[in-house]
Amino acid sequence: MFDKFENGDFIAIEAIKDLTFEEYKYVYVKVINDCKKKVKTTQSGAFIVRPSKAIAMRYIKELLRTFDYDYIKTEEIITYSNSFKFSIFPNPVSSTSIICFNMQNTAKVSAEILDLEGKTISICIKEQMLNAGKHEYPLGLPSKIKGNFLVRLWVNNVVNVQLITKYAN
Repeated sequence: MFDKFENGDFIAIEAIKDLTFEEYKYVYVKVINDCKKKVKTTQSGAFIVRPSKAIAMRYIKELLRTFDYDYIKTEEIITYSNSFKFSIFPNPVSSTSIICFNMQNTAKVSAEILDLEGKTISICIKEQMLNAGKHEYPLGLPSKIKGNFLVRLWVNNVVNVQLITKYAN
């Protein structure tokens, strides 16, 4: 999702904002207030305005931090990153869609599908130790649901998220 947004896909942030704003308005307000506190000016006194893309990216990151990570009990710090890549094929998803990723080292991996409110819909991989190399797993998205969802992949305590779409069968 971050990659799509960083590459100019502004529809992704608007969809996320539209679908999450009612329940998570406080997150957006917090981001806006934090940005106002860090207002900078030029030497001539003109305000430097933070671009909407930067505010949107910060909203997404703060939104992800609010989700309930109930099945991973740890005192370690969780890092949100797009430093590792994974793909969903095909997307829009179908009953045959898979999650693909390549790991450099052995690591504990979890993958799950969330609705846009952060509720778990399906768990693809639950805390498995996987060896380095290429891995492919079925998504296992229930056939009766449709809409936009998030796929969250944990590798050790580093998390990456992608947006997927499922149309009605």
